[in-house]
Amino acid sequence: MALFAGGAATVLTQSAVSKRIAQLESQLGCRLFDRIGRQVMLTEAGLALLPRARQILLSIEDAERLLGNLSGRIGGAWHWPPATTSVCTAYRRS
Repeated sequence: MALFAGGAATVLTQSAVSKRIAQLESQLGCRLFDRIGRQVMLTEAGLALLPRARQILLSIEDAERLLGNLSGRIGGAWHWPPATTSVCTAYRRS
């Protein structure tokens, strides 16, 4: 697991990601990652927290979508299935 890759996904520097992880570990009172040299692995606590963290993120996205719908905003990510993308590309070429 690369902390820099996680930062790239959120447009944060490696040091900013490391600082936020340290703050979260301090707040929770436990280590979430083991850092061995350049390698980073989840601890037992990190593995236990991961599914709940994913649920929390999905709940936040759902709440944002709900409030956006109430205010009349339309938004969200649109993911085309690979087959649909191929059909659209072929259609544009014809």
